[in-house]
Amino acid sequence: PLKSGQTEPISIAVILANGPVPDPNGTFRKNEIIRKRVRAQETYDNDYRFANAPLTPTLTAIPGNNRVTLYWDEIAESSFDSYIDAIGGNGKDFEGYRIYRASDPAFLDALNITNAYGNKQFKTPLKIFDLKDGISGFDPVGIDCVKYYIGTDSGLQHSFMDTTVQNGFTYYYAVTSFDFGYPAGEIIPSESPIRISLQADGSVKLGSNVVRIKPEAPAAGYIPPTLGQIKLVQGSTSGKVAYDIIDINKIKEGHVYNITFEDTIKVSKKSGQPDTLTTKNFTLKDSTANVILINKNKNLAVSYEQPLIDGFRLRFKNESRVELDKASSVWNDPKIVDYRFEKFVWPGGLKGEERPNDYRIEFGNSGFGTSKAVTLSGLTFPAIPVNFKVYNLSTQKYLDFGFVEVDGTDGILSSNDQGYRDRIILLEPDKNNNLVYTWWFYLIDAPNTTLGTRFPKSGDKIDIKLKKPFLSSDKFRFVSTKGKIDADKAKEELDKIKVVPNPYVASAQWELKNPYSSGRGPRSLHFTHLPNKCTIRIFTVNGELVDVIEHDSPLNDGTAEWKMLTKDKLNVAYGVYVFHVDAPGIGAKIGKFAVIK
Repeated sequence: PLKSGQTEPISIAVILANGPVPDPNGTFRKNEIIRKRVRAQETYDNDYRFANAPLTPTLTAIPGNNRVTLYWDEIAESSFDSYIDAIGGNGKDFEGYRIYRASDPAFLDALNITNAYGNKQFKTPLKIFDLKDGISGFDPVGIDCVKYYIGTDSGLQHSFMDTTVQNGFTYYYAVTSFDFGYPAGEIIPSESPIRISLQADGSVKLGSNVVRIKPEAPAAGYIPPTLGQIKLVQGSTSGKVAYDIIDINKIKEGHVYNITFEDTIKVSKKSGQPDTLTTKNFTLKDSTANVILINKNKNLAVSYEQPLIDGFRLRFKNESRVELDKASSVWNDPKIVDYRFEKFVWPGGLKGEERPNDYRIEFGNSGFGTSKAVTLSGLTFPAIPVNFKVYNLSTQKYLDFGFVEVDGTDGILSSNDQGYRDRIILLEPDKNNNLVYTWWFYLIDAPNTTLGTRFPKSGDKIDIKLKKPFLSSDKFRFVSTKGKIDADKAKEELDKIKVVPNPYVASAQWELKNPYSSGRGPRSLHFTHLPNKCTIRIFTVNGELVDVIEHDSPLNDGTAEWKMLTKDKLNVAYGVYVFHVDAPGIGAKIGKFAVIK
């Protein structure tokens, strides 16, 4: 009994079970009730403290032509589970993302993985992105003899394009975040909820991680946004920069972007000394707005997902270091013996610089060129007439070179079977205009009469192409252009306008289900490939006006939906109808369609 003014806390558990069709004794549902009662008691005993799912991501969807592009934020990756941390687990247990797709707002068609009791336990994801952390496959704990699938160590992504959809159909997408659970505490992975609810009026209220979307063909005359060509306007890198447009609505008109780099000398693992010239970081600047968008990002790996900026993501294909591109550096005659082009290294610690240039070695008769005297560890190699010259393709100047002649004394570049190889040492000016060693070039084979190989002679040449990472001397530039409508193209595409389905027979596949228990949902007839702004008038064959549709849509949506009601909100009768599309500044289109009930 409670006395007047006395207060006591009360815990109530409402337990429902809607399992498989029960046997005559109702055993299945009774057992399900008991199982849930046990979990309710565990909840009470744990003082309502649970392992928490990661934070819910925010999802954005962009419709396209038979495709849907999804992207989401990274907030879930900062999640911390204080409960798991308190019981000895890893509180930073975020593991990945799951993408679900359904045709109904309750995601019932995705809920199809049953447990050992025949009850639907888990949804089948369209895609899973999980951390590359060695945690993959099925979680070891499971629930009711079914286990949660964590993924394949695929790596995280924050965007996804679904190309398996059809125009005109309504889809629901959800992106959830999940963790890897706590096997030692027999806790299965937790997943953020799909936040969606059906309102009393039949409308659907969507949470931040759920979208409803309908892909459609674009409007007539549509030209999609572009960043054009990302051009190398300064420098000589052989690296490439590309891009992916993720959100067509965020591309800016006429903005000029510049990509610049910093480089560094990496320390050799063998010698422990600075050795390899490579990229340090890159910076992306919107020069039109005078804003730095990405500042000194050090990750340029092909597999790395760059930040989403102004609706696009950059992609880099970088070179690991400055080195010979053997595939592009070939003799003018394949019968000339093989060669080596390497960084100059001489016993005693003399090393060359990895200059990121391209070169050409040209051959003539003896005396065609003249070497420069060099002294290497006390050994002097004098200046002599030689049968070659070295041209810097990057600076477009002939450069100085030394000649280490060990195969003969004739000034002719050669080698022999005993390993004696003449070597050309490239000498290039530093910032103080002092000559320094950079690369050297030598032949590695003697001529073979059986194979028909030979030494280079007068008129021969070889272009030495180097792989060059992004360096401080490099700069890329590109200009963004928003999507637009080309009026001339739109005029040409007026004949593409059509009505689907035609004829309309009783129903269309894309029509939504009635959210209530009985009756059919609204009818839906589509006019496709329309200009983004136009007026559609529908007439009977007798010329009576049935309805008027004012179409004003985004540029990537060229479809108007008609609920098959007259202007007086009455259901239309079966028969043949005529439509007239009027697009100011573009033109008009007349067509017909049939309705069969």
